[in-house]
Amino acid sequence: MPNETEDIVQYQWIKGDNQGTVETYVDTEGKFLVFESGRRCNQSIIKEFMMKIDIDNPVLQFEDPIQSVKTKPKAKAQPKKAETVTKVKEILTPLHHSPTIPLIQKAKKTKTKLNVRFEVELPSKSFIKVMEESFEEDIIQDLAEYIVSNIEDSKKFLIDNLKQSISEWNKYNNKTKKSET
Repeated sequence: MPNETEDIVQYQWIKGDNQGTVETYVDTEGKFLVFESGRRCNQSIIKEFMMKIDIDNPVLQFEDPIQSVKTKPKAKAQPKKAETVTKVKEILTPLHHSPTIPLIQKAKKTKTKLNVRFEVELPSKSFIKVMEESFEEDIIQDLAEYIVSNIEDSKKFLIDNLKQSISEWNKYNNKTKKSET
């Protein structure tokens, strides 16, 4: 353990279950660094999972959606999972209760590639190229997010476009089967 005249040595987890947690170094046991919390990290992989905190490497801030789940007691975590599954099923069930839905849900399915086409307003390819050369950002990702954020009712938009694609797939599929017979 560092004595009072020595500087306190700290590391931050940058990967794994403890991501974002700052640890104070206490001791070395064989190949492992040991921290005040009792956690340990193998010295051979420490650079992959941890970062030493110093003047050149300040503490990083992580947005971790799992962090809020970790702070809740485990007894409450179980019912939340069940609620989430129920909500997802409710969202997937159409608002109108068609008698065909249970049949569709139980039908044998095969993976099928649909060509879904969206009509959207895009900047020119040359503009996108200039943006990609000028910024280190993922311009395509940003553009996609921007387009989706400007769709008023994204669920209806997706349903309308999928409906047309499924219809085209069904017509094409029926024509090819009729011509085979």
